[in-house]
Formats: sequence, structure tokens, C-alpha cells
Amino acid sequence: MLVMAACAGCPRSDPAPGGGSEPTTIKTGAAAFAPSEKVTSAPAAAALPSEAMSWPSAVRAQEWAEAEAMLAKLPPAEEAKPEVRLARAHVARMLGKEAFAIALLDKLEDQLPLVRELIAKERALSELVAGPADRAAEWLATQPTPASWLLAAEAWDRAGEPARARAECERVLSAANRTRVQEEAARALRMRLVRDASDASGVQGAHASSNGDGATLLVDAKWLATNALDPDLSAAAVNVLSHLKPKAMLNADDLLARASVLAEAGHAEQALRTLEHAASAASTKSAKGSLSEVDRCRARAEVLYKLRTHYAEASLAYRACAALGGAHAAEDAFLSARALLRADRDSDALAAFALVIQRYPKTTWADQAQFHIARTHALAGRWQQAARAFDDYAQDWPQGHEKREADRYRALSHLLAQNHKVARRLLEDLAGSGDDPIVRARWTNLAALAAKRDGDRLHALSRWADVARSVPLTWPALVARARLTSEGAALPAAIEPAEATDAARLPAPLEMGLPPPVDMLHRIGLDDAAEQALRERESSVVAKAQGRSTEALCRTYAELDRAKRRFQLSFKVPATLLATAPSPMNLWAWDCAFPTPHHRHVESAAEAARIQADLLWAVMRQESAFDPEAASSARAVGLMQLMPATAKAVATTARLPHDETWLVRPEHNVSLGARYLRALLDTWGGNVTFAVGAYNAGSDAMMRWKGRAQGESLDVFVETIPFLETRGYIVRVMGNFARYGFLSRGEAGVPSIVLDMK
Repeated sequence: MLVMAACAGCPRSDPAPGGGSEPTTIKTGAAAFAPSEKVTSAPAAAALPSEAMSWPSAVRAQEWAEAEAMLAKLPPAEEAKPEVRLARAHVARMLGKEAFAIALLDKLEDQLPLVRELIAKERALSELVAGPADRAAEWLATQPTPASWLLAAEAWDRAGEPARARAECERVLSAANRTRVQEEAARALRMRLVRDASDASGVQGAHASSNGDGATLLVDAKWLATNALDPDLSAAAVNVLSHLKPKAMLNADDLLARASVLAEAGHAEQALRTLEHAASAASTKSAKGSLSEVDRCRARAEVLYKLRTHYAEASLAYRACAALGGAHAAEDAFLSARALLRADRDSDALAAFALVIQRYPKTTWADQAQFHIARTHALAGRWQQAARAFDDYAQDWPQGHEKREADRYRALSHLLAQNHKVARRLLEDLAGSGDDPIVRARWTNLAALAAKRDGDRLHALSRWADVARSVPLTWPALVARARLTSEGAALPAAIEPAEATDAARLPAPLEMGLPPPVDMLHRIGLDDAAEQALRERESSVVAKAQGRSTEALCRTYAELDRAKRRFQLSFKVPATLLATAPSPMNLWAWDCAFPTPHHRHVESAAEAARIQADLLWAVMRQESAFDPEAASSARAVGLMQLMPATAKAVATTARLPHDETWLVRPEHNVSLGARYLRALLDTWGGNVTFAVGAYNAGSDAMMRWKGRAQGESLDVFVETIPFLETRGYIVRVMGNFARYGFLSRGEAGVPSIVLDMK
């Protein structure tokens, strides 16, 4: 699920340093931005005395007010230490006290040369707000990302240097790696700069459009009027167009593009109003645009489909497009039928799909229409009809567009239709294909179930035992163990123990430790900066590792209470090291692949929500890969990838203070995520599998899918979930849960699943 809450005008949280995500929202105003830090070598700062180490935890947790209060109570001698001044400056900037931060940073590079670039970054971000803005702009312009150039443009604008501000905007717009949000912000600033210059020179309207600046203004205003997500910004751009060149106002085609942008962003009412305006413009010759009638029809239908709440209207629109003919008529007829499915009008959809097959045989749309007829029966729980329809699809389209998914549905339909012999054969075919051992094991479990129902119990027991041993501590292993338990059969070990190794044969321990300045940054709670500084020094860590580079890096990063980089490194861990139980030989590999970051916060949140901490780490690993500032296209945020609306509702119910920008704070995000998981567990009677599925897809969807699989077992139900994402999510999170459970409590920590859904 998960959005990185980084925005200009919100100096309350730093986005990830270089190599991580960049701000996803940038408006005019001060911004919190963490450009790549490049630190030079120098002696490490002296360790802080233990009595001063109470405040770093507040800094680490991004509890800025608490950190400020603790730092203010330090004795003068402690307060004057350079590393403490650096921490105080960062805290001050996060609290919007930029002038104080600048004073704290004065000449600090001389005392902490190792973090010279970090100090320069803190000073520049403070100067962006408190001034001098030109000095902030100079530094920001030297950084290697479009996000920093955008802030440099803002700083030059504040400094009264519009030409240099515009140059930075154009630098952003020429960058191949710019984001859409950055493009919007750069065009908005450039539009204002050009407009201000035009007003100052007295060249306006049609006269302005005749020169180079006027052409630039026209391009930016047209782009923003069509594409800006901010409705106020779009309206301002329209106003610019009306004064600049009335004939350049949005025509029907532009309005359709605008409606598509609004629909994609979920602004339904505005999208519908814009569609109405497009229809009116299409009737006016001067505002009609250049699209053909068919293309305009298809654009309108696409907007209605994207809205997700107007599927019936989208179906009618696509049907009208198909009637107009053209190269896309078959596709439009298919999409009309597909929209009826989304509108829960199954019988109408089936008839429409049949018409596609009749009118456009031997096309890819006929192929997909026949697949969707069979799939519609399956989704409605009409398993006998689905099995026959998928048999027909396999015969008519042996290499069809939907072959892989059709083979899956076909086997499941025969299993659920109680056609055990056919199901067993089809499931065995699936179990023997593909490269993913977890997917093959899932099919093996179901093939064994079909064999059991067909009377071949001994074969089924043998297959389940093989799965439990071959892919230990995974979802299919949990299913296999549950099947063996229900049959009264002996269980194999949850995972094979590591081979006994004589202590003398163990490799020499790696004595790593955090290199400077990483150690100092970690001690003062700036773990984001510490992780970035360590990233820049990985070569020096590897140089000490004597051929054990991945182990050395994993062990070193483990000293930070973070796991983003450790998780990335875990993909380099040999699979053989995770195939047996943790031991002195491979414990580092387990800790790297299944880390437990933010331990204090997670344990506290788990206790408050009455759930296992292992489950929180299991979800966190899948949701965000341990990135506190992870952001999804759906606007989910942080370690537990919470949607802002969900987070607000949970905080309100729990009567917890909340601000959307806090979702990048590990403690706040995990606390709300734990409470949300608790609510889902309560909804599903404590069933972890259902709660995990609901975390991804929502309880309403899980309830609807469960209703279609009445009388079946949990493992079969999971495979009938129509969304690949949710099926995979359950499989991966439950596997994580099993691994974390084994790490913390051995065999006793391995979850037992209940197959009976009653």
C-alpha cells in the first residue's frame, strides 16, 4: 500500500538523501530537501558523554519539540560541542526556526570538516527561508537533482534574480529524470516569471505572444491549464491564456485531455464538468479541435471508465464509439462489455462479450471476450459453467492472449466444481511449470488436495510433506503443515537445522564498527544522514572484509536502527544461507534479509495494539522495504504504507494527535499501522491471513471474494482471489511472518493457519 510527505513550504521532514526518493510535492515557498551529501574524510568527532544521550532518541524519532526541549537543558559545555550544535541546527530547521539554525551552523565546518557538505545543506535549506536567498540558490544549483534545481529557482526568485530563476526552471524541464510534479512546479514558476516580466515591460496580450517569451508563456499556460492537478493553478493558467491569446484557449480536445487528468487524480466532479465543457466546445467550430469524431468519442469514454463510479455510462459511451466504426471498433465493443462487468451487470456483460465474439471473430478482442465470459462465471462462483467455459477457451485459443491466467482459472474451476481427476491433472501440470519454487509449491498443494479428494490420500500426504520440507517457512509450507495436521500426519521440522560446525572451523568474526563520520551522526540521532554517509563509504567497509563484502556491509548497517539499505543488500545473500535455521554461520544473513528496525517503536506499538511485533515487521518488509519515506502512486505513505485518509481515521478513533506530515515518522506511522491491523484482526476474528489480505485490498473486497468461495478451505480461497497483487501480497507477508516468528521464538513462533473458513 503507500506517499512520501515532502513538500515545499513544509520544512518539517527531510526526504531521503541522494539515491532515495525526491519530493513528490513542490509549491512556491520554503522546502525541505535533502540533496546528496558528499562528505570528505577527517577525524571522527569525540563520543558524547552518556548523560547527554537522552535527546538523540527524540531526534531519531523526529520528535522535534521534545528534542529541542532536551537539548535546551544541556549544560553549556555540552551545548557548545560541535556535534550537538549540528543536531540543534537540524532540529531548529525542522521547527521552522531557520535563523537560529543558521547561527548554530556558523563556522561549524571548521570543527566538523568530515560533514562539511551536510552542514552546507542545512545552511542552504535554512537560508532558503530566512535568507540570504542568493547564497542558498548558489549551493542548491550545484546539487545533482531536479528537485534541488527547482529550489534553486525559488531561491533566485526570492533573491530578486528572475533570469537566474528562469534558467533553473528550464534546467528542470530539460532533465530526463524530472517528475511530473516537478514539471508542474517549474512551469508554474516560469509562467509567473515571464508574466511578471511582460507586465513590467508593458507588452501584453497578443503582442506578448509574438516574441520568444510570449511563446514560452503560451506553452506553459497551455500545459498547466490542461495538466495541472492543482485546480487553482489550472484556473490561473486559463486566465493567462485568455489575456495572452484568446484563440489559444482550451478547445474540445484539450478539455478532454484535462478531464482525463482529473479522472486519473480522482477528481470526479471536476472531470464530469470538464467533459460537459468539452461537449459544448465540440459543437463550436472554432473550438472543436483536430481529433476525429471517433477519437473524441473514445477519449470521453476513457474518462468515464477512469472515474470508476460511472462504468454504466462508460459502457454506453464505448458502445457508441464502436457503432462509429474505425480501426478500434472491436476494442471499443470489448471495453463496453468490460465496463458492464465493472458495473456489476454480469448478465448484460456476458451478452456483450458474446456479441464481440460473433462480430469480430479471430481478433484478440474475441480471444479476451471468451476468456472474460469464463472468468465471469468463476467470479460468480458458477464453477461447473466456468470449468466448461475455460475448457472451450483452451480448445479455441490454445496460445491465447490470456493463456496463463486461463490455465490457472481452469484448474481452480475444476477443483471447485468437484471434478477431482481433471483438476488433479491440470494442477499437476501447473506444479511442474514455471521457475518460481513458491508458485510451484502452491500448485503442488492444490494438486495434492485434488488427489486426496480423488481417494489417493498417501500420495497427498507425501506431496504435502515434500512442500513443507522444500520451501520451509513460506505460505505453501504453512498450508502443507496445516494439511498434514488435519490428516493426523507427522510434521517435518519447520526448517532444517544448520549443519553442526566446529567452533574452530567458523570464519573469523568481522570486527566492523561504524566508520567516521557515520558513528557521530548515529550518536546524535541523525540516522538518515548516517545511512547516506555509510552508503558513500561502502568501498572502505568492503576493503576490510577479506572477500566477505555482503556480510560486512550487512553487519555494519545493522548498527543503525534502519533497514532500507540492509534489505537491498539482502538480495545479494546466497539463498543457501537462508535455507537452514539460523546458526553462527548464517545468522548475519537472516538478520540482513529479515531485519527488525525501529525496534523500540515497533515493540511499543505492538504492545499497545495487542498484536505480535513479528507481524508488523512482516507487513513493513512487504509494504515499504523499510523505507520510512516510501511513497506509492496511490498516496500511501511510510513504513506501513498508510493512506492519509486511513491514518486520519485511525488516529481519530484512537484519539491520538495526528498530522499528515507525521506519516514519514517511524514511530507515528508504525503506531497507526499497528492499530489499523488490530482493527482488521478484530473484524476477521483474529484470522491473520484474512487481516493481511484486507490490509492490501480492503475488508469489503475480502468479504465479497470470501462469499464466492463458500464451503472451500482457506488455501483454495486465497488462490481464487481475482487480484494477482493481493494473492501475492498474502503469500509474501505470511512467509515473512513465519520467518520472523521462527527468528524470535523458534518452532513455537511459526504461525499455524486454520484452513476451515467457517
